[in-house]
Amino acid sequence: MRYQLRRVPPLSERSGAGLTWTLIYSGGGFPPNLSNARLGGTFGLVDGTISQRCNGGETTNHGFTELLLEMIVGPAGARVARTYVDYTYDGKPHTLVIRWQMVACGSQTRKYCSTPEGTE
Repeated sequence: MRYQLRRVPPLSERSGAGLTWTLIYSGGGFPPNLSNARLGGTFGLVDGTISQRCNGGETTNHGFTELLLEMIVGPAGARVARTYVDYTYDGKPHTLVIRWQMVACGSQTRKYCSTPEGTE
């Protein structure tokens, strides 16, 4: 699993015709559709601690940072049942549990995939 951050600047700082500035999730950009999108912003691998203040959830005009999870798998496939994000708020540790299952279909994950057997 690799983790990346996508940083999208405030509306006043965006440039580039034909780029998509929405959140990847809200833009409906899941593969295979995501591969067709030209995403605006900057991307970088997460390496260590991230220091960032919350913006109150408003993303349209003020910019945002998105955590992207990338699964790198072989023919067997893979399944991630949940993801944990540890963070500190007001000097106290917390854990965010993301209960969003991710599945890469393969020979060992068929029961989690909606494709008919033998067509993956």
